[in-house]
Amino acid sequence: MNLTDAFDLGMRFQYFRLGELNIHGDRMLISSMGEVISQFEKDNMAIPLKDQLNEWRDYIISTYPNEKDEMSKQDKTRFQQEANTWRGRVRNELDVTPYIRIELQSGLNPLELKKVADREPSEFLTEDVLIKLSEIETSDFSDSAKCLLLGTATPAVMVALRGAEASLRKYYQAKTQNDPGKKTWRTLTKELSDNAQTLSIDETFIGFLDYIGAAIRNFAQHPNKIYSLREAVMIFIQVMTVVEDIYSRL
Repeated sequence: MNLTDAFDLGMRFQYFRLGELNIHGDRMLISSMGEVISQFEKDNMAIPLKDQLNEWRDYIISTYPNEKDEMSKQDKTRFQQEANTWRGRVRNELDVTPYIRIELQSGLNPLELKKVADREPSEFLTEDVLIKLSEIETSDFSDSAKCLLLGTATPAVMVALRGAEASLRKYYQAKTQNDPGKKTWRTLTKELSDNAQTLSIDETFIGFLDYIGAAIRNFAQHPNKIYSLREAVMIFIQVMTVVEDIYSRL
């Protein structure tokens, strides 16, 4: 759960407590209760309270089925009293729920970056590419995106490049039918370059792989290297580009 979800829950229970929502319609009582229940299920929280909300929602739907129905004074009073108790219970649970505040200043779309972190299709890794990735690649790109969301630049670079090397090894093996073993990035790209014509590989593409390896990956291995967030973002985008390029050629 993020801070926006927590704020939204608080606002909904405040409206429940005050009895300010109409029964039917978008963002009204029935739909709001359904969204709260879904949030509870998603975050595995407030389990007993979720059952009470379900019971109340079923009662309201069956008792007030018409669009213009209004809750009776007796039901409204009882609902408000229970909602006040619910609000306190939710607040107590949220008080002990850990949060991470995301303050992304990289210029990347945080929603799309979160999809990478959650291993979902995104503007960085389309579904066509995502389903072809190995567990190592998927895990590394997910971890790199999480690092960027938290503003930790150097780890973001390291794991993104490790994932890119796994993609390169898959490409090498697919093209040459040889096991890459413990060969270095440079060795792999040199062999691909030496056999580019035979293997029908674009030399420009090999040059791009060489650049990633020589200018970025080798430099990242320096023990004293620390990356800025701006550098990490640029490298992440380059890695996503080369991975997409690799899989478009397989």
